[in-house]
Amino acid sequence: MKDMTCPSPDYSGSGATIDDVVGYAEAYYEASRTLRCTTKRGKAPSYAPFRLCALHATELYLNAFLMHCGDSADRVRGRLHSLPDERFATILRLTKRTLQNLEDITLRREYLISRYGPEQAANQSPINRLEATLGEVRTKVRKHLGREICTPDTGGAEG
Repeated sequence: MKDMTCPSPDYSGSGATIDDVVGYAEAYYEASRTLRCTTKRGKAPSYAPFRLCALHATELYLNAFLMHCGDSADRVRGRLHSLPDERFATILRLTKRTLQNLEDITLRREYLISRYGPEQAANQSPINRLEATLGEVRTKVRKHLGREICTPDTGGAEG
């Protein structure tokens, strides 16, 4: 029988670079866009996959930013889906509405509701607010990190 008393000191993501995290964020962002097309108005459960991907993408972009600011992967992982941070206002200059939505998402535990709480689905951010938050976070983090964003519609760079 294998000894389970001494877990490996390495955790998933311990060796991830900022580029790795941004790459994951982009993948979840694209998945959220695809899943958004599958939602059905008035059918809260149909929004759960979109919400989960959008929330995870938002968190990953913010994690990449925090790593860029010098936070270790262990410190970032220790945030446990807590999205507010004063640096998002002072350095990224996110709008008040987006900052408030990040706080609300954390207080309402929307990440967990999207995964496990269909009975609480009505207590989540409006879809348009979640989309706006993800869009602003994505744009400002990528700009701060010096990465161009090419929009699928135009093929051009976004600010």
